Amino acid sequence: MKFDLSSDNIKVYDFNALQAYKIGRHLEEEGINFYNNILKGQIKDPDVNDAIRILIKEEKKHFEILQNKIEALATREEDGFEEEDLEDFLDTNVVSHFRDLKEKKDIFHNRREAIEFGIMMENRSIMFYKALLKHTDDLSGKDAINELIAQESIHLMKLKELTK
Repeated sequence: MKFDLSSDNIKVYDFNALQAYKIGRHLEEEGINFYNNILKGQIKDPDVNDAIRILIKEEKKHFEILQNKIEALATREEDGFEEEDLEDFLDTNVVSHFRDLKEKKDIFHNRREAIEFGIMMENRSIMFYKALLKHTDDLSGKDAINELIAQESIHLMKLKELTK
């Protein structure tokens, strides 16, 4: 991981595999929390609730995969994140863009809208990882980010199947 302090903004780039997986885990956790908050919004349509539960289930699967990868690498690789504080400050702008919606229960009016929102979130995740990839030179980091893109692409295909 490298830092660019040449402007008013701190830029962090060039992640190794462990750091990339931690960023991915953070992104999945943001998604889980976001969807859980939507469920708390007392959506009345059971089909919408079911769709949101599917999205949560998929995010949790990804979270577990990433957690296992982190645990496997943690003993072998230096990550440079001080007690994981840095990942908590990273704003991926994937989920945070929607965090301030006033009435989360009004986001979806039917199951299809909920799934399409999930598709949009997956597309945003893929775009985020591709941007991260452009700024990573570390080969293990590039491999990990490409793997994250592949996982998100599979997730995206599953969600698209649900709209048919």
